[in-house]
Amino acid sequence: MFSDSYVPDWSFALIDWDNPPGPKKRPDGTIRSVNRVNRSTVARWAEKRKVWERKSLVLPRPGSETVIMCLAWGYPIATFRRFVGSLRAHYRGDVAMLLAGQPPPEIHEYLVANRVTQVPVAPIPDHALHRFSDFARVCSAYLRCISVDFRDVFFQADPFAAKGAGVKADADLVFQLEELQIRDCPHNSVWIKQGWGMQALDEFGHKHILCSGIVVGSPKGFEAMAARLPRTRPEFEHSNSSGTCGMATESLRTSTEKGGCSRRNRLYGPLCAPCQSTP
Repeated sequence: MFSDSYVPDWSFALIDWDNPPGPKKRPDGTIRSVNRVNRSTVARWAEKRKVWERKSLVLPRPGSETVIMCLAWGYPIATFRRFVGSLRAHYRGDVAMLLAGQPPPEIHEYLVANRVTQVPVAPIPDHALHRFSDFARVCSAYLRCISVDFRDVFFQADPFAAKGAGVKADADLVFQLEELQIRDCPHNSVWIKQGWGMQALDEFGHKHILCSGIVVGSPKGFEAMAARLPRTRPEFEHSNSSGTCGMATESLRTSTEKGGCSRRNRLYGPLCAPCQSTP
């Protein structure tokens, strides 16, 4: 559904921007405290999302054939300036930023000035899975879409100028295939073990990582991916239940293998599941 006078509806975006779930870090990168979210809160979020997903998604009328999509909340304006500023230096098309909390005025005004559509979304219990259903809804209004991580991304050229990314590309989905196998990457292997256990890791661990940090595709491709992804990870244990998940994730350190997982992992948002490279 399109609106010629689009105004974001923040009634479903429940995250407190200044106190988001997850860790609060000191300038040196160490964790000062963690704003934990218990199971009942996650359950309420899940119910809220069910209601939100049944509603028609209202967007401004598309101004281009392509769109850049990302999910973000709780970051300082410097992070937005790096992402949006570098993107707008090369790309003039539509940008849709999914936000699970209402940003402060400084960030809101910056996004408006740079023609970034703020799309309020209900809190995402497991963003590594659920963000793609939101991306698919946005992408349905365009010919070609790119979903991209937010915090650690900046742009050096028009992303749609890359081979396989433009509106005339044939593939419905394009991923980056990494050299590292899933079982050799702490980031991905922990994510699978938390959700499906060791048996699943034994079954799929030999496969190479398909990075979901940046995905190029058509509306058909994003819709198919959202439909194929599981709604939940059945064995997932929230960090607030036992305290072990956060400890395990925070203990993952730098890996020297070529092909990814080279950064220290951290808790992200309300969940302890790593997010940068889901299988």
